[in-house]
Amino acid sequence: MIINTLTGSQSRYDALSPGEQSYLDSVSAKSRTLLENFCYPEALKLWLGAKDHLSQQSDVMGNLASCSFYNGQLVQAAAYAFQSGNHENARRLICHLLTLAPADNHLALVYYLACSLTQLKEWQEAEQLLRQLTKSHPGNSELWLLLAGVFMEQKRDRKVLYCYRQAGQT
Repeated sequence: MIINTLTGSQSRYDALSPGEQSYLDSVSAKSRTLLENFCYPEALKLWLGAKDHLSQQSDVMGNLASCSFYNGQLVQAAAYAFQSGNHENARRLICHLLTLAPADNHLALVYYLACSLTQLKEWQEAEQLLRQLTKSHPGNSELWLLLAGVFMEQKRDRKVLYCYRQAGQT
């Protein structure tokens, strides 16, 4: 049963219907086996399917906000999607994780989301996200350099220079 691998989530798990519990237990067990055997593409596909299936049936995904094991599996699947160049799936999983993850993990997740957006050539969305990040983390040179790249793709040379200067000051 999945609850044995989760901490602090008994009440959330109990709030699920028996069918949802059974489905989630099955997905978690399969995913654990896949991840232990480094079968990241299969685990990614499994969690994307589960996310779609459960989101359509109820608010199960919201009920799992405190399930660290579940979030850990999703992070691994999102990381695999990003590293393998599957940026649309990385984007989907990261956006979902941002609704579940504790605030201290947001910077890393949002950074990878911004990277995925640049790979997808979603310049306006990437710019908006990176502007927010550089405002809240002005000393992070990686964020400034990523924002410079977004401006460079849009041929906004003055903004590129400004970002490089900001990155050099950190």
